Amino acid sequence: MVFLQLTVNPLPVIDATVDKPLVETGEQVQLNVTTTEVLTYNWTPVTVSNVNIQNPTAIVTAPTWFVVQVRNIETSCKNTDSVFVDLKIIPCTKENIFIPSAFSPNGDGNNDVFLVRSNTLSNGKLIVFDRWGNHVFESTDLSVGWNGTYKNEPAQVEVYGYYFIGECISGEKITIKGDVTLVR
Repeated sequence: MVFLQLTVNPLPVIDATVDKPLVETGEQVQLNVTTTEVLTYNWTPVTVSNVNIQNPTAIVTAPTWFVVQVRNIETSCKNTDSVFVDLKIIPCTKENIFIPSAFSPNGDGNNDVFLVRSNTLSNGKLIVFDRWGNHVFESTDLSVGWNGTYKNEPAQVEVYGYYFIGECISGEKITIKGDVTLVR
């Protein structure tokens, strides 16, 4: 007969928490593990500020499960916990999309580019027309705006029409038409 003496160590006791479980796209959250033990940490996804600390931060751009695996330094026992951060749904309305009524491409660093801004858009197309209906600018990149040139020359100081077709994060589509004044 063989007798074995086993020592069973308990799993580390942890509680993963987040300061804001519901955020807007691009907002920062503070993650934390509540424990009384000496542990090592491994957070996923790796978009957290430091995967090996107890309380990293993260910028949230999509609904995300943050998972932390811990290991007790003395016993080598491991445990895992997670916390979910969801995105606030911003209505797909004109009120949540900023399109300026004027811009001044004069090189001073202020309002030099006519650009659509919003936290609710996933993609879009901006077309700018002069008063004769000529396309003076077009872009499908939300980070690229019109710099006030037409055919590589400074465009005339006047009112231009624009047409914007966008798709919000929610999948809804939106169309906005209007005027923008170019001033120098």
